[in-house]
Amino acid sequence: DLYAIYNDWTLAIAAYNCGPGNVNKAMARSGGKTFWEIYDYLPSETRGYVPAFIGATYAYAYHRQHDIEPTEPPIPLSVDTLRINRLLHFGQISSTIDLDIETLRQLNPQYRLDIVPATTKTYTLVIPQRNVAQYIAHEQEIFAKDSAYLKEYINPANIEKKRAQGSGTIYIVKKGDTLGHIARRYHVTTSQLMRWNNIRNPRTLRIGQRLRIEGR
Repeated sequence: DLYAIYNDWTLAIAAYNCGPGNVNKAMARSGGKTFWEIYDYLPSETRGYVPAFIGATYAYAYHRQHDIEPTEPPIPLSVDTLRINRLLHFGQISSTIDLDIETLRQLNPQYRLDIVPATTKTYTLVIPQRNVAQYIAHEQEIFAKDSAYLKEYINPANIEKKRAQGSGTIYIVKKGDTLGHIARRYHVTTSQLMRWNNIRNPRTLRIGQRLRIEGR
């Protein structure tokens, strides 16, 4: 509809972002008839929105000409939230449905012991959207494994004791990983990762390298 008004895609995209009223005002004030001619009279967000749209479209269409290849995202892009009202170990889930424990850790970094400590109140658990139906269908089977995975945690006091002792996670470096990317994923700093793993040059990561993340 906006293209039918302006007969110009950049103006249509600008109007989508800030409304045709603002675009019309910019055209009237500037006397221009193209996006670049009215650029200085548009809201600042729209001045950035259209070039970003053009850049994203170019990257999508011509990435191979620049030797850029798509890779799998480090975590699922589409997720959902479950309400958990009893003690639950990540292992109970990963051993029952098609969801690996590392993905659970990445989506739920607040649970440092791989345990949802829902002993006195309800907690949330984030899982990939594709696994929600599978989780619900096997929920009873998942919780039936509590004795195998939670022997030492049945007493809530043991959870607090483990928390106080601290824990760590081992991350295996994958293709495309950087220290900054891994640090953001686990809510730590690059300097912490370098100190914990005796890394002097952050650019020397290699695929398969094991990184320790303290307290995660």
